[in-house]
Amino acid sequence: MNETIERYRAHTKENTGSSCSTEIQQDDEHQLLEQQLLWLQEKDKTLVEENTSLHEKCKLQNEPQIIASKEDVPNGIAGSENEVETELCIGCPGRGRRCSSLQG
Repeated sequence: MNETIERYRAHTKENTGSSCSTEIQQDDEHQLLEQQLLWLQEKDKTLVEENTSLHEKCKLQNEPQIIASKEDVPNGIAGSENEVETELCIGCPGRGRRCSSLQG
């Protein structure tokens, strides 16, 4: 059995293409990885540019709405939309309390 293993090892060592093919495979893999890296870097650059463009576009679309809403309401005070009815209770819970209905 050991003789067979030794012959196999000797045969694979004699095959000069085995070490070269491994190096070629590694070079091919390295080249492929470099190409993928360059492609991903280019894609990243494109996505960053697109993100910046969309951010600016969104910012420009939102600005007129904010300005218009500020002009509609002087000093930031709105009419009946901001009025809230609340109930004010003074005193400890469970004891006699004075409650009054407040508006504003």
